[in-house]
Amino acid sequence: TLFRSAASDSTVRLWSGSASVYECLQTLHFGNGFVMDVSLSLLPASGEPILACGADDCQIHLYVLQDRQFQKAQVLHGHEDWIRGVEWTCCDGNLMLASCAQDRKST
Repeated sequence: TLFRSAASDSTVRLWSGSASVYECLQTLHFGNGFVMDVSLSLLPASGEPILACGADDCQIHLYVLQDRQFQKAQVLHGHEDWIRGVEWTCCDGNLMLASCAQDRKST
């Protein structure tokens, strides 16, 4: 099972494990910024994991799994203040991402 966490040290960590034994598989660094929320899903066609990280830089950072490591694939712009939440949902076979921010916009 794959878990994710965001921390005040400007990192997102990806963990694997079961019961009480967990191992950190990868650490993503965000410099001086903070990631406020993370959401993990599987791409419908391939079943590969995709990670969305909503940050205090008003952007959503998307990562996909390549060669057993998450790599940045895209940065989404549109909010005018820090991202408060991100959440994936699947509708009619399409994966969609919802976000909300301190700018009072939901996308």
